[in-house]
Amino acid sequence: MSDLEQILNQLGLQNDARFGSVQQFLQSSEGRSLSQSISPQTGARIAQAAQAAGRGDQAAARQAMQDILRTPEGAALAARLRSMLGQ
Repeated sequence: MSDLEQILNQLGLQNDARFGSVQQFLQSSEGRSLSQSISPQTGARIAQAAQAAGRGDQAAARQAMQDILRTPEGAALAARLRSMLGQ
């Protein structure tokens, strides 16, 4: 299981009907490549966002996600996930 899959699990997204599609993407060569392109700093911010959301601290989670989306790899990951989820 990749770090991103673990974070999605921490966020409780495994009950979302779209979670299977996201998991399949993360296990694909494109998903693995995108996951590996995430810097350790961005990975740490993703983990912080997941932990904040898990604690119910939505403001901290939102701030961490905004920081992540400002990075090139975070923006690329978000764009790919949005297209997969049809948003």
